[in-house]
Amino acid sequence: MIEYQIDNFAIRHWATRSTNNDSPGVAVAGIYLYEGETYRGYIYFYPDGTDLRPPADRREQGQIQLAFNLSQLDSTLRMLENRSPVTLYYRSQTDAGIKVGRDPFAQ
Repeated sequence: MIEYQIDNFAIRHWATRSTNNDSPGVAVAGIYLYEGETYRGYIYFYPDGTDLRPPADRREQGQIQLAFNLSQLDSTLRMLENRSPVTLYYRSQTDAGIKVGRDPFAQ
């Protein structure tokens, strides 16, 4: 499993991209995640109803790439702004994401 402790982030919204599902595969917002000064990956947000690509483990670059639905943007921002620790993780293509606080399943 790969985990990074996220302590900073940047947000990007594209002004010219549609939030409708008329351009599948085109992100409309992104959150770039950092551990200290080190870039650790991103979460791109796609219009609801888009077929999302699976999470990507870019271990050689020390990064994880995630795809979420646009409806998840507000709750994701609240998680990043109001909780700690924030962990970006990748276990498999079916178990990757961000989590906040203590992991109740950690051993």
